[in-house]
Amino acid sequence: MRRYFFHLCEQERSAIDHEGTDLPNDESARAHAIAGIRSILAEDLRDGGTINLMGTIDVLTTDGVVRFVVEFGDAVTIEGYRARVSGVGPDASGRKRI
Repeated sequence: MRRYFFHLCEQERSAIDHEGTDLPNDESARAHAIAGIRSILAEDLRDGGTINLMGTIDVLTTDGVVRFVVEFGDAVTIEGYRARVSGVGPDASGRKRI
């Protein structure tokens, strides 16, 4: 087991993990980070419906080495979204809006 630390880096908030979590490997640590990101995004949706995918979780080990960084966008898949310019384009049903 190795102790991993998960540091949150966002525009509006950041948090340093001083306790860490014992996990068997990097794959488990990445899954732990993704679960944490999803929890943050779910809370953001409940609180106002706006999510910001610009954050990251830096995953470090006890020696202070950054093992990897997990971006918020890595934790979600967005389907069915179509960019609209000036309100012109299809709506959610596929009908063209004018």
